[in-house]
Amino acid sequence: MTGASPGSYTVRVKNSDGQLSNGVTITLTNPAPSVGSINPSTVPASTFDLTISGSGFDGGAIDQIYLGSTFIGNGTILSRSNTQIVVREFMTGASLGNYTVKVKNSDGQLSNGVTLTLASLAPSINSISPSAVAPSTFDLTINGNNFDGGAIDQIFFGSTLIGNGTILSRSNTQIVVREFMTGATKGNYTVKVKNSNGQLSNGVTLTLQ
Repeated sequence: MTGASPGSYTVRVKNSDGQLSNGVTITLTNPAPSVGSINPSTVPASTFDLTISGSGFDGGAIDQIYLGSTFIGNGTILSRSNTQIVVREFMTGASLGNYTVKVKNSDGQLSNGVTLTLASLAPSINSISPSAVAPSTFDLTINGNNFDGGAIDQIFFGSTLIGNGTILSRSNTQIVVREFMTGATKGNYTVKVKNSNGQLSNGVTLTLQ
């Protein structure tokens, strides 16, 4: 009965002479959704995009986030298929710890749960643009990971903190900041990101030339 609509069916036996037996009910239901993995599985308390992979997700499937047995809420669906849901989770300021991610189909069936950990992860810089610029006022794009909702840039000359710029935009993976370095000494500076909890990233070289 592959492809048959969910519902109640009646099963009978028909003999070769055409006589029919009594009927017994068989009920076809939609299979429950199943979650195989999530990515990322560990993330800072922030706004982030979560990919949920599995099977049996129907056209109205949504995520469900639990802390213990308490339902916390769900995010905004960005894309959905039978085997994958991408959802934007808004967990900035949420308590650190282990949460459970499930998928709920439109018929109310819940999947198994997979652990999502909110942890205090240090920020990490992959690249900056520009990496070399004349002493001036300029917009600096910092790309990386684990930038929290209060992350700021930190500019060092040697081991001395020079200051920071004005944040123009900020996400978990990118910060755009206006740097005011007109008249600054030419040379190599170090750019870091500082999260709101004080954790500092690695340093990347910015050259004033």
